[in-house]
Amino acid sequence: MLTAIILLAFCGLAFAATFAIPKTNYDSLGAEVWPRFVIAAVSFFSLIYLIESIFDKESPKTGAHGGVVGFLKKYTNAILCYVLFGLFVVLLPYIGMLLSGWMFVFLMLTVIGKRTAKSAFIHLVISVTAVAGLWTLFTFGLQVMLPEGVIF
Repeated sequence: MLTAIILLAFCGLAFAATFAIPKTNYDSLGAEVWPRFVIAAVSFFSLIYLIESIFDKESPKTGAHGGVVGFLKKYTNAILCYVLFGLFVVLLPYIGMLLSGWMFVFLMLTVIGKRTAKSAFIHLVISVTAVAGLWTLFTFGLQVMLPEGVIF
């Protein structure tokens, strides 16, 4: 329940911050529309999370391991995902959006999903297709400048 309340408070602060986004003359919607949409979606799901936590009568299960060991066992995948995202952000200026995106998506799918040869091939196809498709959409369709690296 505490997490849902913190998320809702953060969403309120973030929504209030969108009023400080400057107005521009060259856009049709305004720069504040997309952040407000995302904040509204996060607020909606946080509210559902809060309601579910209020009506949940079962107490959380306590594991045999506590402290740092229990935390690491419970959140290993989440920690690996954050490390991979950090690596993606660090590598962006050096190898660019395409290569770092392919690497990030492939490694993320491999960390979260199955680790077999067949799955690795599927992960490779998904990562190349998804990142190349998004890169094409943003570069040519939306005319957005994506990070280019020193290598590519």
